[in-house]
Amino acid sequence: MQPCGVAVVLTCGCRAVAGRSCDVVFSAGETSRELFAIAAGRASVTLASAHGAREATRLVTFSPGAVFGEFALLDQQPRSATVRADSALSCFVLSAEAFQQDLQRV
Repeated sequence: MQPCGVAVVLTCGCRAVAGRSCDVVFSAGETSRELFAIAAGRASVTLASAHGAREATRLVTFSPGAVFGEFALLDQQPRSATVRADSALSCFVLSAEAFQQDLQRV
């Protein structure tokens, strides 16, 4: 038996954004409330290293189809990590307001 798939169609509110390699999508501590879905390119999540080290620790790298930023969208807390483009990056962005509007339509 094949596993069931669930598709969510967002009816409004998404906007497309693009960036270059090394661009910061968002930084740890920011209070933005948006969710990102990668259409093309790659981006990595990093945390500042302890004890003032210059290099950040890479936690994960996302590729097309990945969604990130959902925690800040849902819990309204500051961003817990930094996300930076590893290559040219195209994303769809969903704001908290558009997300709430979509939920009300369901």
